[in-house]
Amino acid sequence: MRIVVSNVTDFARVASAFRTASYSGTPQTLEVVFEAGRYTGGDLILGGMQSKGDVRLLLRGPPTGAPAILDGVAIHIAGRHARIADLVWTGSAGTGSALRVLVDDGVELTGLRFLRQRVSASSGRGSMQERGFVVIKGRGRGRAVPTVNLRDVWFLGNTVEGNTPLLELKRPNAVDVGGIHADGLLIAGNTPGPALRSDASVQHTFSNLRLDLAGGVLLARTSHPERPKPLLVVDGAQRADNGPWVSPTADPAEQLAGVVTSVTLGSNALDALIDSFLSGDHRRSLEEASRSIGFQ
Repeated sequence: MRIVVSNVTDFARVASAFRTASYSGTPQTLEVVFEAGRYTGGDLILGGMQSKGDVRLLLRGPPTGAPAILDGVAIHIAGRHARIADLVWTGSAGTGSALRVLVDDGVELTGLRFLRQRVSASSGRGSMQERGFVVIKGRGRGRAVPTVNLRDVWFLGNTVEGNTPLLELKRPNAVDVGGIHADGLLIAGNTPGPALRSDASVQHTFSNLRLDLAGGVLLARTSHPERPKPLLVVDGAQRADNGPWVSPTADPAEQLAGVVTSVTLGSNALDALIDSFLSGDHRRSLEEASRSIGFQ
């Protein structure tokens, strides 16, 4: 099933289609296509931890040209598998998570932009109860172990409170996640804190990473100290400060290669990059955007 949306009033049609797919008794795919434009004044909530059915979700904005901008809009979804691509978050999301995904077997985040957004650390409305800016959780159905794949995802100029992580992996009911595999992340100008806070005890792999955390860390760990320690693999990274890669209390094994920590970033250039993207004037590649703010 495919639904095209152009404003937040269309979210009701999406929610209705999701309920129909969930109770159909057969595996379903729901594709939601966001047209270019600015969305404000409502959230998209599709299911929760107790959702029925077997629904694969695809949410995508325009891959080229003017973007689909979610201004103060939160998206919380639940399904068998989720793929989210080419969407932009900005503005104030109030309390809770800007993006919350509950899945059985995998999440793919591609071409997402989180730009100059403000999220409070306190518990929020509806299902917004996690503190992470982006929260991914396993639902624990069958023997599925969800993996998280990120490609070309940016976090720029965001404000989060209370040492809130940009991305949080949760393992409810002892359901682990299969770790993060990230290729092409640009993280700069955000409130200090961990980029990732994880309950998972498996390997997290980052490549083509451009990182400025102003004293924060790449990985913090929250699980029980007796669980196996995760392995953090970082290759081809540049970091604009000299802080540790992991929280001292997290203490995972580290495997770092090709890491540079002497980069100096320009705040004016960062603002110009964000403004350019939000105005729809120019879509820059990860390489172009990184160089424009001072990464090598």
